[in-house]
Amino acid sequence: DGGGIAAVGGSYVAAFGSEPTMPAILNGNYAGDGGRGGAIYVAGSGTHGGLVNVHVSQNTANGEGGGLFIDSGAELEMELWPATCSIGRGCSELVENRSQSSAGGGAFVAAGGHAWIRRTSIHRNFTVTSSSGAALAAYGPGALLVVEGNEIYDNDPNSFSGVESPQIFAGNSASLTVAFSTIVEATAAPGMAVFNNANAASLRLLSSVVQAPH
Repeated sequence: DGGGIAAVGGSYVAAFGSEPTMPAILNGNYAGDGGRGGAIYVAGSGTHGGLVNVHVSQNTANGEGGGLFIDSGAELEMELWPATCSIGRGCSELVENRSQSSAGGGAFVAAGGHAWIRRTSIHRNFTVTSSSGAALAAYGPGALLVVEGNEIYDNDPNSFSGVESPQIFAGNSASLTVAFSTIVEATAAPGMAVFNNANAASLRLLSSVVQAPH
């Protein structure tokens, strides 16, 4: 688990882009053999990941979470901090990550994991399985995903894998909040939606714009 970075057992990992026009980069990592979290895997009570002004791009996981995987007991925060970055939404990006066999092309939050993604551009992530969240997924009791102030678009681009997926998935008693975000996703298959909320999961959609042209 963790193609680029694995943080477990109460550890702390941080990436911070301090140059005004040059975010930190986690690019091109691979978690193979069923591995989760192509770029970063965090797990265990007290484990925390912090990403500020970071590009998480072109990472791949054979399992869940092409870019990020947040496991039970762990927390992860990803956000833009304008005081040290001058390129707007380009400061924090979750882009072109893929899950090869499961859910959460961009990020996956498992039971008992908590993640907050704020002021980030999330686009062109995908998974090869249907109904599993091309961009983001949260699954299992106690899984918490808060998505705030983001722009989310063009995930599962043109059904790249040949299997179209909803863009954001919450299942099995997970909790998902989307607030102050703009989501533009073109789902093509009949009955396919931007959100898939299943099996007693909760979804709160607050002050956001969702456009899904068919």
